[in-house]
Amino acid sequence: MQKKNDPSRRPVSSRKKSDRTKSQKGKRTTKKSMTIMRIIDALVFVFALGLFIYISVHATPSLGPGKLTTASGEVSDFTMPLMREKIADKFTVDLTVHLPIIHPAGLHIIPDDKLERLWVNGKEVKISEPIEWESGGIVELNEYWTRGNNFLKLEMSDKGGKSALFIQYPANYRSILNILKIFIVVGLFSYGLVRFAD
Repeated sequence: MQKKNDPSRRPVSSRKKSDRTKSQKGKRTTKKSMTIMRIIDALVFVFALGLFIYISVHATPSLGPGKLTTASGEVSDFTMPLMREKIADKFTVDLTVHLPIIHPAGLHIIPDDKLERLWVNGKEVKISEPIEWESGGIVELNEYWTRGNNFLKLEMSDKGGKSALFIQYPANYRSILNILKIFIVVGLFSYGLVRFAD
């Protein structure tokens, strides 16, 4: 004897209505899942793009306008990098360096011709080896600078020819940033392959 609630004994129209309801629920669930995945895709893309832009922007020091003072007291403004005809035998340069959240331990300074003395935020930095035009030198500044604006004062000497000053992040730090950018691009590409493989 069959039970009263046996689906096979229900009217055909009732079974069709039940199947249609299940189908509609399934479609709503699928649409909801697709919407969630689109939101996740958008968040992943925005995060990766934002991180890539952040790393690219902060791959070089943010140097504010500088002020140059000669031994005779003549003052002039400039923007980095500093490149001029011979200024004087000795001169000082004042400028601002803005440090982001992630930053290296020091700076690679290339003077023309020689960096005699250096101050960061009013404190004189100990320079262990001569820093000259040929290759410059890396100055460790962890104990002198902080996140945000830092004020540098450089005392330089020029033996002849053009006067110049270049300041950049150390090569090993720039290499790390480049590796991170490659990792972001490869990661985003791999994510796209996995997500849209089907």
